[in-house]
Amino acid sequence: MKAERWKRFITVESSENIDSKRKKSVMYFFTYIGGTIIFYFAFKTPSNDLILKLSLFATASFLYINAIASIFHKNTALASQITGIAVIPLVLAVVYTGGYADTGLYWAYPFPITLLVFFGPLRGLFLNMVMFVAIILMIYNPEYITANYRPEEVVRFAPTFLVNVTLCLIAEFFRSRSHKELSSLNLDRLKQANTDVLTNLPNRRFIDSVFMDAAKNDQSGHFPMTVIAVDIDHFKKVNDTYGHDIGDIVLKHVARLLRRNTREMDVVARIGGEEFLIIFPRTSNETGVIIADKIRKIISDTPFLDNDLEINVTVSMGCTEVKKYVFMDDAFKIADKLLYQAKANGRNRMEEVVVN
Repeated sequence: MKAERWKRFITVESSENIDSKRKKSVMYFFTYIGGTIIFYFAFKTPSNDLILKLSLFATASFLYINAIASIFHKNTALASQITGIAVIPLVLAVVYTGGYADTGLYWAYPFPITLLVFFGPLRGLFLNMVMFVAIILMIYNPEYITANYRPEEVVRFAPTFLVNVTLCLIAEFFRSRSHKELSSLNLDRLKQANTDVLTNLPNRRFIDSVFMDAAKNDQSGHFPMTVIAVDIDHFKKVNDTYGHDIGDIVLKHVARLLRRNTREMDVVARIGGEEFLIIFPRTSNETGVIIADKIRKIISDTPFLDNDLEINVTVSMGCTEVKKYVFMDDAFKIADKLLYQAKANGRNRMEEVVVN
């Protein structure tokens, strides 16, 4: 099964969820703890410093509203990025006004890591540089701001801020890269556990756990579904006549034809011995029967060739449609019974019925 097909089902969801939960936790911590602190400073700010007072109140209120809204729309990524964006005008307002006793520059240092966490290394770096340039323009043009910074603070700000950003960037970059490597390793292990070694198709475990979970969680994206049980006719005779090595190659031959003649969205699995399972998501029985019978004829018309050896291979099929997740187990059992009925009726044929 190609990597892109695997990613439709196994998207290292656990790793992605961990990272999503990390951002969610940072966002809520930043909102409820940071927002409360910002509210505190807003109340403590003298009324004559109206720009700073309003900026603090507006930012804290916005953070709380954004966090509460995220509970309903459940888009953690969007809520986190909105929180990160809200940081920039807050920092610029504090630097512009000087904050308490012209200490505004010092409040610019804690926020670079926040932007890097919420936006990732590249976009986070870009936003930090936007904020940095804006601050530099303000502090080197003091006539346009209300703050009154000491010359030594202005001179030291650029190198110290850039060092801070660099250290935060290095930490977030390697954390992000390690996360991707762990996600990739997790995907590889999941693929190995759910792949038939001989044919490189998904195995029974894939169907029972990964696919069934996907179908349950996204029923509108899978049903109605056509399920086809497939079995190679007289395969024991192939093994007895030509040996198991040739038998294995014949299995690969059939697996390749099944995969080659199905769609990207379809699932083809080897579930044991010479038995395969084909699943057509979002496909009615009428359409599924046409596609499956076409595949059966292709296999029948494509003999296995190996040097001077030619083996005619046919398959029998049991085909059924299932319209709801709760009937999936019944559909598998019925498809299997229809398969054996096809064998009893002469092989190289397909039997079909609709389940619910």
